[in-house]
Formats: sequence, C-alpha cells, structure tokens
Amino acid sequence: MKTKGAQERKRTFLLITIPVIALFFCFNTLPLIRGFIYSFTNFKVWFV
Repeated sequence: MKTKGAQERKRTFLLITIPVIALFFCFNTLPLIRGFIYSFTNFKVWFV
C-alpha cells in the first residue's frame, strides 16, 4: 500500500519529466531524424 506522500512524489515527477521529454524530442530528436532522412534525398529547401 502506497502512502499519500509517495503518490504525490510520483505525480510531481511525471508532471516535470513529461514536458521535458516532449521538448527534447521536438527540438533535438525530430530534427535529427528529419536531417538523416533528407540526407538520402535530393530535396531542395525552399527558404535557402
């Protein structure tokens, strides 16, 4: 049986880590994957 304090710490941990993981994925991992995929194409970027 979990105590109220343990449940509160778990909730706080999730509230802090989920946005951090989402931002890391959006601004680090996703551009890395897109750049890797684009490196195998002859895609020309329209704003360059």
